[in-house]
Amino acid sequence: MGASGFFIDANLLVLLVAGSVDTRLIGRHRRLREFTVEQYEGLRELVGAAERVFVMPNTLTTPETPLVTVDLDLYVVASKVDHRAAFNFNHLYGHW
Repeated sequence: MGASGFFIDANLLVLLVAGSVDTRLIGRHRRLREFTVEQYEGLRELVGAAERVFVMPNTLTTPETPLVTVDLDLYVVASKVDHRAAFNFNHLYGHW
């Protein structure tokens, strides 16, 4: 992504926390059914490489602190502010 930090949305925060507790929760928890263990591992790698990760729900960001989200509506709104303001996690997954 080329940024030293980014915001993370609530869905990815749940994935990160639940996967850290037990990866068997991924795919079982109602908010995690759309994710795989491989996506959790990719998210963990992305977060581990960042200098800072901000967890602030319902926040639009600036290009200096992009939003990483699985929420398509939030992604579209943030992208309209600046095309570098948001990244869709599903598009990023597997590209780092």
